[in-house]
Amino acid sequence: MFLILFIVLMIPISPLILVWIIGKIIEPVTELYTDVVWASFNTLHNKINPYKEN
Repeated sequence: MFLILFIVLMIPISPLILVWIIGKIIEPVTELYTDVVWASFNTLHNKINPYKEN
């Protein structure tokens, strides 16, 4: 009985925990990906648009 109650109470929370765990796993990957993409994009942008904006 307690187990059923526990599972029922955990159902609304578990997707949030799952999303959080997935986010923690994906975060370094996305940071690496955006670093690579932005680095190439910025070099391209600097070739097209040579002046620096400060």
